[in-house]
Amino acid sequence: MTLRGRLVLALSLSLAALFAAVGGGLYAFFSAREEAAVDDGLRRTAAEVLRSVRIEEPLFFPWQEVVLPDVDVFTFPNTLLEILSPDGRVVARSSALQGVRLPLPAPVFEAALAGRTVTATAAVRGHRVRLLAAPLVARGQAVGVLVVASTLDPLERTLANLRLVLGGSLVFLVALAALVTSAVTRRELRPLEALVATVADIESGRDLSRRVPKGGAPAELGRLIDQLNAMLGRLEAAYEALAAALKAQQRFVADASHELRTPLTAMRGNLELLERMLAAGTPVSDVRDVVRDLRDDVERMIALAERLLALARADADRREAMEPFAVGPWLAALIERLRRRYGAGKPAVAVEFDCPAAGAAPGAEAEASARTADGLFLPESEGAAGRLRGRPDALASAVELLLENALKYTDRGRVRIVCRAADGRLVFRVEDTGIGISPDDVPHVFERFYRGKNALDRPGTGLGLAIVRAVARAHGGDVTIESAPGQGTAVTLMLPLDEAGPPPEAPSETAPKGPPGRHGRDPT
Repeated sequence: MTLRGRLVLALSLSLAALFAAVGGGLYAFFSAREEAAVDDGLRRTAAEVLRSVRIEEPLFFPWQEVVLPDVDVFTFPNTLLEILSPDGRVVARSSALQGVRLPLPAPVFEAALAGRTVTATAAVRGHRVRLLAAPLVARGQAVGVLVVASTLDPLERTLANLRLVLGGSLVFLVALAALVTSAVTRRELRPLEALVATVADIESGRDLSRRVPKGGAPAELGRLIDQLNAMLGRLEAAYEALAAALKAQQRFVADASHELRTPLTAMRGNLELLERMLAAGTPVSDVRDVVRDLRDDVERMIALAERLLALARADADRREAMEPFAVGPWLAALIERLRRRYGAGKPAVAVEFDCPAAGAAPGAEAEASARTADGLFLPESEGAAGRLRGRPDALASAVELLLENALKYTDRGRVRIVCRAADGRLVFRVEDTGIGISPDDVPHVFERFYRGKNALDRPGTGLGLAIVRAVARAHGGDVTIESAPGQGTAVTLMLPLDEAGPPPEAPSETAPKGPPGRHGRDPT
């Protein structure tokens, strides 16, 4: 049964029960009132008859004579009289009885002789009558019984009509209530039917962008529709994210297969060439070149494998608890490592550090930075900027990847790395004057294996910036990029600082390790 049918049935049955209870109460009240009115009429008639009874006592005789009235004088419509002697004989009756004796029950007769006025109901020739028995008393002694009776036919006709009216009213009101309830529920449940239809359409068409209309819905159903639409929004977002992730995974597998196939193919060709050269007794100097190519291919595969491992670790870090560590010692070791490895830059490219960290050599650069930055890591206060939460080696590798990437794509000019602590974040910004990135490529540079058009002529795998973003997001941060072709690129890595509690001592393991892959190979 439908919900509307259940509501109509439940309300109709409830109203029927209510109307039946009210009608039954009215019927019982009216019936009792009318029966009481009949009894009152019988009592009045009996009182008039008893007042008309005379008792005569002759002057010289010891007996008395009871003079009965003419009972027909007191016979009203539907009223009958009968007077009985103490032994039960009829001594007077209404002529309307035509010799029929009123069926007075023996207990009632005996109670009347005992001096009580008693009422009862009996049947005469198929008609119900109401009886009242009252004693005839002379000198304190019952000398007879007066029976007054009234037929109940008029009352029964009235009660029958009342039952008919109440029954008809009950049927009419229940039918009317069912019709009204059906119309009201149909109107009120229309939004629910629309909801079911919309959900069915969404399920059949797989269109999660559709929403359930809310117009005209009651407050309770409106809240349900709001929650359902919100759930559909979350499902749509999750489905789109899942589809995008699946597409990215497919592209990742295809790109990884391609990247692995290229060095493997080259290695196989070089090995075949090496085999032929050894069989032909080729000079060692020529063989050395082939071995060098093999070594380069192996290093390229190692670098790619380490990039993939770094991405897997970054994804795993999102599901693991991060431990806090002091920023000061970690940053000092990181800057020292970067200065040592990249401070000399490369031909026509200078590397500048704007990171006044602990352990930095004093100079104009550090002093200028200390005067212009807020919340810097000062040598005398290694914990001034709080602490970071996460894996120190992964964060150091991400910063080093940015620096290597900038050097690789800068042929002349400078590469500058800036680090600041402000607004509860540790910010690394790597700026270069390199070849830049085209606007069409900028939205995709963080995708795995993606390489811009102007970078295809340079070695690389397209994983460097993807690793940086994965590490940043695994640590609750993010990375942004600004670039223009021919003007250079600026990449900003932002990491949230953990201000809660004093920073613990930095363990020895926080000394930054190099980025995935070997130095001098393509970081991206």
